[in-house]
Amino acid sequence: AGRGAAAGQTPRGGGARDPNDPIYKLQTGKIPKEWKKILKEAKIKKKDLKNEETARMVLQLIEDHLAKSQSAAAGAGGGAVEQSMIDARAAVYYFDQSRGEWTAADTGLSKVEIFCNPMANTYRVVAISYKSQAIVINSSVFGQTQYSKASETFHQWSDQQHAYGLNFASLKDAELFSNAFQACVTRLQKIGPGGGKGTNPNAPPAAAAHGGAVHAVE
Repeated sequence: AGRGAAAGQTPRGGGARDPNDPIYKLQTGKIPKEWKKILKEAKIKKKDLKNEETARMVLQLIEDHLAKSQSAAAGAGGGAVEQSMIDARAAVYYFDQSRGEWTAADTGLSKVEIFCNPMANTYRVVAISYKSQAIVINSSVFGQTQYSKASETFHQWSDQQHAYGLNFASLKDAELFSNAFQACVTRLQKIGPGGGKGTNPNAPPAAAAHGGAVHAVE
């Protein structure tokens, strides 16, 4: 009788793993860049995926994250497709007017993206928490939007629902997001009053006054 496959080796013949199996792709690292980015930001390493059950849980996390990103990107543009311009990592905060301080909207870092609808000339910021997968920001950008920096890595703006604060994971994330956001505002200002299809109130004064009242991201 022939000897069986050694432990840890993929058996040959009929028992070989399907190279298109997403679990197999996860365990071998042969995955799309978007998947790799999610794993990196969630601090999941390749060795963590050796366990089949863990790999399945991680695959579900990735699928949920991608599904929510696509759903959030659908927007209200009458079916028009939005495009993701950039994404950055940041802890999201809302300014609590009653308490006069910033409160965490997520439980750690979120993926913060700026979406553009080139047909409608609209822009939105969408943030999804890596840990809870909750959409913690869905905010339209307008030509009147005031974007400010309380520090190099803590930036803020507001809409009719919240004053938002982003405590970026790095200076690189902060600069990437800030440059893209301000470019959107500049473009909407050039388009004119219809840019962004609406108006936006200024940020509450208290938000700027308490911009630094958050802890640095670890």
